Amino acid sequence: MTNIHSYLNDGANWQAQCVLSYVRSHLHLPKTYNVTVGRYENCREQGYVFSLLQDYEQVLHIAVYEHRNMDSLVTKSFKGLFLNTPRAEDLNMKNKWDFDAEFECGNVVECGKYIVDTFEMEAQSIDNNFKD
Repeated sequence: MTNIHSYLNDGANWQAQCVLSYVRSHLHLPKTYNVTVGRYENCREQGYVFSLLQDYEQVLHIAVYEHRNMDSLVTKSFKGLFLNTPRAEDLNMKNKWDFDAEFECGNVVECGKYIVDTFEMEAQSIDNNFKD
């Protein structure tokens, strides 16, 4: 048996791990889309980068992590093509306050829902543009 405090510990903080679980269980996209996940590592900011792919083409990335100067969860959306999981440097942030959304400490469901909704809206937008 494993100690509960180290079980499934990959270095991400507990809030980001909860968001990962939420996204994994609530994301429902058309079959031409896939979401991959990798670790986000920026000193004290530890979380995940979710990447939306359409037929293996990277469409949108969203980083989620607990901000270093507050207990809130934040997300940062960005685009780009990467061979591996995008690094903190790849987000092109102006400063530590450059993020898209903020969620109070413990509000992991709202954050997870935000990520799921963003990916589903992006996929729907692509599909609608393709039909036109």
